[in-house]
Amino acid sequence: MATAIFIKMGNIEFTHCDYPKAFDYYQEALKRAEASNDKRNLGAALGNISLIYSIKGQADVALEYLGQALAIHQDIGYRQGESLDLGYIGSIYTAKGEAAKALLSLEKALAIARDIGYRQGEALYLGFIGSIYKTKGENGKALEYHEKALVINRDIGFQLGEASQFEHIGLIYKSKEETAKALEYLTKALAIYRDVDYRLGEANQLGNIG
Repeated sequence: MATAIFIKMGNIEFTHCDYPKAFDYYQEALKRAEASNDKRNLGAALGNISLIYSIKGQADVALEYLGQALAIHQDIGYRQGESLDLGYIGSIYTAKGEAAKALLSLEKALAIARDIGYRQGEALYLGFIGSIYKTKGENGKALEYHEKALVINRDIGFQLGEASQFEHIGLIYKSKEETAKALEYLTKALAIYRDVDYRLGEANQLGNIG
């Protein structure tokens, strides 16, 4: 069976939140990619394994795997993979509370995404950067980044991304005690989550609105 199939099967289990099964598939993909010197899938497997470690709260191990994936993607010139690796490195540094390192990685990821026309990645990194500015208390900058991400997600028709940005914008207005605007954006997020049957997002918005 091709290495890529194990990555796809792992992605399916990851989407269903069955992380142990996803991890097993990614590990098998890693072994096969190493044996065949398939660097493209080797980088993908390393990056996906890092996500499992990140979810398990093992940030340093996740960063180690992402560093390996990044080196491979840079070596073979796979710029979208490089952008994704830098983006996830930034998200992990964000979770660790290391804002300066997070911003450095995310700005690099954003520059590559823009350069290669990877618009979904561009929207993702803009949102990540916006969240960092929110934690720093810079609500004006945070809104600027989230609104740019919202526009891109609308343009490319990525509804979950659109809903996520509505949610972030609503929570910023909530923190500013602008209740009417907060409710407007959170209600928009709720409507999309219901439309795409994303129950966790729906539940979160009901809580935020409440």
